[in-house]
Amino acid sequence: TETPMAGDACSDLAPEAADASFTFVTNVGSGDVLESGATVEGCSRTFESNVPWRLEDREGNVIAQSNTMGGGVDGPAPFEFTVDYAVSEAQIGHLFVGGEDPSDGAGFPPVLNQIPVVLQP
Repeated sequence: TETPMAGDACSDLAPEAADASFTFVTNVGSGDVLESGATVEGCSRTFESNVPWRLEDREGNVIAQSNTMGGGVDGPAPFEFTVDYAVSEAQIGHLFVGGEDPSDGAGFPPVLNQIPVVLQP
């Protein structure tokens, strides 16, 4: 199947998701090779449009992290970010996308995606 571009990441969104809090990653799946410099894309609707992410190596060390913006109170919107990292050998790592709730529970529970990926030196 063809991977949608970030601008299209929300185009196939189920109507039931439109009013929920969510973070969907659309172009990286379980077991995919995630090369340094790769762009991760998706669709989200989160508190204050914030989409935090981090990449952990096989030991659980955070080797890259940041935040990006997606959709918020006004509705779902696409997001994208670039992952730059360095590892000394090929290994399985985990990409975490979403998951923080700075509203202290005032909104819907946040969604945390944990995606096992192959990291390359």
